[in-house]
Amino acid sequence: MVVESTFSAVQFDTSLVGIGDKGVVECDSYKSERIDIKNPDFVFQFNSLNNGVARIQGIRDFTNRLAY
Repeated sequence: MVVESTFSAVQFDTSLVGIGDKGVVECDSYKSERIDIKNPDFVFQFNSLNNGVARIQGIRDFTNRLAY
């Protein structure tokens, strides 16, 4: 999986989700597909000025069952 933001990948039980340069992508060991179909222009809203891409990070909160 190719992600534009180094620390944006979040690992789930069966897949890995990350933010790429063309969309939000989910990847398991067999296939990779976009999961941002309802909002396909989401990744183009990130500000690339002042190293904006380098500041995007992802983390999984196991206690609250959320991913940020």
